[in-house]
Amino acid sequence: MPDSRSKAEPAPKTTVEEFPLTVTLGQHYPVLERHGHRTVFDFEHRRLYEIDVGAQTYRDSSLFTDIGFRVAASRNRLTLGTQLAAGGLKNNPMQPALIEHLLSLSADSEHTVVDGVAHRDERVFSWKGREFLAVSTASSPLAADYQAACWRFLRYYATGLTLETAAHGDPYGRIAALARDGATMIPGRIAPALSDRDAAFGEGRYLDSMLRHFEASIEDGRVARDWMAAHREQPSADPESGRFAGAPRPSRGDESEAAVNAMEELKRAEPAQRYLLDVFEGNTLSRLGRRGEAVTHLLSALHSNPYLVGAWFDIGGAYYATFQPVEAGACWDAARADRPAHPFRAVPDKLEQRLLHDHPEFI
Repeated sequence: MPDSRSKAEPAPKTTVEEFPLTVTLGQHYPVLERHGHRTVFDFEHRRLYEIDVGAQTYRDSSLFTDIGFRVAASRNRLTLGTQLAAGGLKNNPMQPALIEHLLSLSADSEHTVVDGVAHRDERVFSWKGREFLAVSTASSPLAADYQAACWRFLRYYATGLTLETAAHGDPYGRIAALARDGATMIPGRIAPALSDRDAAFGEGRYLDSMLRHFEASIEDGRVARDWMAAHREQPSADPESGRFAGAPRPSRGDESEAAVNAMEELKRAEPAQRYLLDVFEGNTLSRLGRRGEAVTHLLSALHSNPYLVGAWFDIGGAYYATFQPVEAGACWDAARADRPAHPFRAVPDKLEQRLLHDHPEFI
């Protein structure tokens, strides 16, 4: 049987497309219009609005998702470039200057020098013969007050970065369920959950009791943690609840693998809040670096209960670690809007503060 892979694939054709590009350089709200789409950069509130004028639809996302992805992608590519260079690869596509150009982001450890040479009616900027940008000498000078805004716009636009995401499906369907009534529903869910917890404990259903406690804690973020310490003796003597108590937060890789196995075994016991086990298993898988699997487990739990605000922060971290910043931002934004005082918000808050401090030219 002939091997179809041995046949050379035809080279893709290079095409040149011309279209009008209109930019309004507002200091706080620059606007870009092209192909029937309008992009509004809201620097005052650090939001990005992408509007399909024809379809009359829009997408609202955080500006931090853009710079957050650039920073993560830059670190990843620089590391890969170092490894390729160590292997002696010629024409390394991950050279720092190329990464800086692709992402419009300077590498702290590099001191890239770009050449700017006048050529006919253009000034051409290049690095080692690779053309990065050409500016027509016939261009009209930009007023000084708008030059910084122009460079900020170019950082976003003149880049090889493309962030694509679906506006529906996972995780957005569950986010919509949380946003619809989460802020009003969750406060009324806590007291019944704690009542059920105490009733289950009194009946000797210790695993159900513990899961109900954690459900309330994950939803609200402020449920007292000392209940577990005060009710440790009896559950520890119960095989199922004892296995659960020892598994959620292991500190070593081998312990993490054991914790994953323990969660799977406990699911077979079919406790009342079985889906809570997916939250713990998902976070354990994240610590093992198996973040794709982690997302699957966390989504499974959120399909059962979209009010698990803490799990939204968890899955946002898993998305971010797998270079899906738009999805991460959507999860974090929904969770913070729903429970502004939830302690788990510290993770995205610190990330955004660091990005703002390190890269003010973008924000």
